[in-house]
Amino acid sequence: MPRAVLYASLLALTIFLLVLGLRAKLLLNWRQVVSTTIFSGVIWGILLYENHRLIVCSIAVAATLAFGLFTSAHQLIQAAGLDVILFLLGTFLVAGYLEQNLFFEHLASQIVRHVGRRPSVLMGVLMLSATIASAIVGEVAAILFVGGAMLHIAQRYRLKPIPFLIMLVFATNVGSAASAFGPVGVTIALKAKLTVLDFFRWATPISMAVLALVFVICRWWFAWDWAALSLAVHQQDFSESVPDPSRRRSQSPGWILVATMTALFVFHAQIEHLLKLNPDAILLGAAAGAGFVALLLSGSAAKEVVKNRVDWETLIFFLSLFIVVGGLEATGVTNVIARQLMRDTGGHPAPLVLAVGWSTGFLSAFIANILAVAAFLPIIADLKAHGAACPTAVYWLMLFGGTFMGNMTSIGSTCNIIACGMADKRGHGTIYFRSWIKIGIIISLSSMALATLLLAIQTNWLRSG
Repeated sequence: MPRAVLYASLLALTIFLLVLGLRAKLLLNWRQVVSTTIFSGVIWGILLYENHRLIVCSIAVAATLAFGLFTSAHQLIQAAGLDVILFLLGTFLVAGYLEQNLFFEHLASQIVRHVGRRPSVLMGVLMLSATIASAIVGEVAAILFVGGAMLHIAQRYRLKPIPFLIMLVFATNVGSAASAFGPVGVTIALKAKLTVLDFFRWATPISMAVLALVFVICRWWFAWDWAALSLAVHQQDFSESVPDPSRRRSQSPGWILVATMTALFVFHAQIEHLLKLNPDAILLGAAAGAGFVALLLSGSAAKEVVKNRVDWETLIFFLSLFIVVGGLEATGVTNVIARQLMRDTGGHPAPLVLAVGWSTGFLSAFIANILAVAAFLPIIADLKAHGAACPTAVYWLMLFGGTFMGNMTSIGSTCNIIACGMADKRGHGTIYFRSWIKIGIIISLSSMALATLLLAIQTNWLRSG
């Protein structure tokens, strides 16, 4: 009940401020007040009712449609981001097949067996594995697989797993910026017409530099836990710390599927140009085709993959968010914000890039990062329509803000929330918001600062890219 009262109070305050904005002519009409109220209701709802975010978004979509914020069915379909949903569905199916075939358990086992009694190398390899897995199959699958292996190691050596799990979450969120395969990356890639090779050129090197920084900070902040791990692995036989449950299954189909899908992702722009196809046709076709092949390889278990391995809640959540944000665009709210940004920054590219990137970052720390990114993408489109000089650097800094700054709080991304649930459900204790944010602020701000500096150096101080 207290949360319900707080939610109602926040929503009432929002409506009051929006009405004042309407009278001051910051907003143009009541439709903009309604769409902004619905969007604000989603933000407050996610903050206060994270476990019921799907219900919150469903109510918001119903309100968006009921108030007729879209003038046509075509406008609604365009706002829904079905290309992003199709891409994510394909990758979820592939990840589901790999999970069912114990592919990631096999990979984690091999990593640990080859590392041996070197705890610093082990954590470095696990963090790198989390980053790479997040870049390839998305942050949700990455933390489930690599985080699960870490929990197993911690349980065997009677260590507190939460510090190590948090380190892997940091690495996973960094990895989600390294490629166009995660929810945030693919959303930006499809809307900004960026290729996977563009990500490898701009996002991947910066992500690797940030990962090195995160490793150093974690090594300092969690020094005591690191020492406990070192002592534990030297007291017992480390070679059997993670048994391989998949040794009776062939992993060749999984490797071939991942390699083929990744190759098509990487070279999709070149293939599309060669075959004279529409932009992103191969990117979307590769994801959908890989998902279909994954179902074929699953055989009789295909139904189980579709039913239990695909994160349908996340897909519906993203679909709902896109529709709600589309309501802002349809009513001209993003146009209003774009004009205000133009006035505040004078239309100069560097201030615009910094304002959009860091605003996305701070918003991502407290709500779903995909929501923050989805909210700012149409604003950039409106800025360009007003003649603002928006270099490609704005998309990269938005990407880094939406991913690196998600490390600030325990609710900053889906990965963070899943990790907290893993620790709690397996009896390792609760990861509290206040304990997370102490290290989260250091990690997120230093990561974003480094990313901004490296991007600025390469883009004539955020004027190109």
